[in-house]
Amino acid sequence: MNKTQSELENRLSGHMDKLPGSERALAELLLKYPGVAAAYSATELADQAQVSKAAVTRLVHRLGYKDFREMREEVRNARAAGHPLFLSLPESPTQTPGRGLQAHLEQDILSLRSTIEGIQPDLMNEAARAASKARRVMVVGLRNSHFFAAYMRHQLTLVRDSVDLVPMPGQIVMEEVANLDAKDLVIAIGLRRRPATLKKVLEWLRGEEVPVILFCDRFAGTTASLATWAFPCETRGVSTFDSYVGVMSLLTHFCERVVSTRRDAGRDRLKRIEAHLSEADEFEDEIF
Repeated sequence: MNKTQSELENRLSGHMDKLPGSERALAELLLKYPGVAAAYSATELADQAQVSKAAVTRLVHRLGYKDFREMREEVRNARAAGHPLFLSLPESPTQTPGRGLQAHLEQDILSLRSTIEGIQPDLMNEAARAASKARRVMVVGLRNSHFFAAYMRHQLTLVRDSVDLVPMPGQIVMEEVANLDAKDLVIAIGLRRRPATLKKVLEWLRGEEVPVILFCDRFAGTTASLATWAFPCETRGVSTFDSYVGVMSLLTHFCERVVSTRRDAGRDRLKRIEAHLSEADEFEDEIF
């Protein structure tokens, strides 16, 4: 078995050489776009591959699945986990480039609205106060979550001191969080696909009673339950890649809430930084 492939891909690869023509055409479609098994019905899948529905049934049974529903459930789980190949779908022959862009826009709008409407303002304000008052804030982000963590760290350093980004090159997360206690705070960004390390770190932090704010996707499950405050974001896109418009919007709003809770102290720090930047002539001239 190829461990870099999904169960469906391994089954398809193992049977490919001995499949009859119609089933082979379907198998080739599934290998290229495995997500179609979750997005389409058996009839729609047959139409997409230009084969009969009976060919779909035969291939499903040949691959060892009880029925199409069982195969579909496996693929849905892979899509929920954020497997890129399972998120990609073939374009309709009648779809124009403009329609694809419109679908992208509509999904991003939906993701943004779903994310923001799912947040409880009182909990957001409570978390922002914790980020304002903590002795030290450590922002943790692994894999594709790291650049969101870097953004969060940069914004927070404008209004308070003692904000660190982890991991930096050469760092191991557990070594960096080892000295934290209940007076400190960890802000973790955990978007799919999360390395298993994050869950282990959050388990350790809970045992040490270190408060944690987690920004995650809606499939974080038990990982989210380990945080003191968890804010799930809608990340579904229309193609191979997830959408992060909701994530960025929520992170920006959170940082603004921190500014609000720090009141004059945060704004005074921001003014001092801006004054230093102006003296150093760091930026090109801007026309307002």
